[in-house]
Amino acid sequence: MSDAVLQRWRGFVTSVGEGEFSAVLIDATPDSDRTGSRDVATFATAEVVAEEEREFVVEGAGFTWTIPADGSSVVKFDPPGVWTAADLKLAGQLAEDWFFAVAEPTTDLPSTSWD
Repeated sequence: MSDAVLQRWRGFVTSVGEGEFSAVLIDATPDSDRTGSRDVATFATAEVVAEEEREFVVEGAGFTWTIPADGSSVVKFDPPGVWTAADLKLAGQLAEDWFFAVAEPTTDLPSTSWD
């Protein structure tokens, strides 16, 4: 079996409904010109999440969605309470994006750096 990855996303659950969940997806494909781009998607929980991981499908949960070279689809949820340094950096960037999207225009905006 090849370890080659055709596509990989880092996802964060934004809402959970009856038999489905929606998520923000950040392209994490190595060596891709779309790396870092954002999309949204809705998934049928029973089709993409292993039964033993379904309890992890809650708002705010992180997961990785991978399409390996064989074309299958693999969704792996993070155990609850696990935040990597990359997750914290991304959360800061997303919070800043949201803040500037809804903030009233002013010259007194805070200066932040997530690098």
